[in-house]
Amino acid sequence: MYNNVFYDDVALNDFDQLGLGVTLYFKVIKALGIFMIFATLMSLPYMMKYKSGDFANSATGNDKIFGSYSLGNIGQSQERCVK
Repeated sequence: MYNNVFYDDVALNDFDQLGLGVTLYFKVIKALGIFMIFATLMSLPYMMKYKSGDFANSATGNDKIFGSYSLGNIGQSQERCVK
């Protein structure tokens, strides 16, 4: 039914035998993983800058852990926020 000569030039991997949908699914997952690694590397300088603040020290639990890497840890302008 299929001509074996046509497949001699194409190197098939294990996912190609499962079909187009499965192959495309894993390619999308791979692309999203690479994008997330890139986005994480691009955000590391900002996270380190936010970590330099000290406003999250008064929090407890997960708020202290996640809050220390957020913009709120740097603090706010004293002239605008103090009554």
